Amino acid sequence: MIKDYFKNQVKPLIKDKAALASVIALVVFGVLFIAYFSFRINPVDSQVSIFYTSYGATHFYSGDWVNLLPIILYGLIFVIIHPMIAVKLFDTRGRGSTMLFSTVSILILFISAVLLHRIVVVSLLV
Repeated sequence: MIKDYFKNQVKPLIKDKAALASVIALVVFGVLFIAYFSFRINPVDSQVSIFYTSYGATHFYSGDWVNLLPIILYGLIFVIIHPMIAVKLFDTRGRGSTMLFSTVSILILFISAVLLHRIVVVSLLV
């Protein structure tokens, strides 16, 4: 089953260097996202800000530092699911859709990294 998947969907992607490069860039950026936030989130004994909202009297809400760990889970899910979608898009829609999807995914992950970096900086008082 995995052999058929590789032969039917991944092998044609490997032959197209530009589409392959966009999927590899997506995976590399996702791994960097996971690595950065894995080393950035440190255990602390005090309450930390865990999320921000523009509603309410206080904009930052407090909780345990463990509540920041889903940031890493978000990156892990992103790295697993988005390349699989890109491979399937290459099989069904072609090169242009794969490259567009990979580029938009990298852009979304970059914007997420910037916003989540600000939350981690404020929450851990770094």
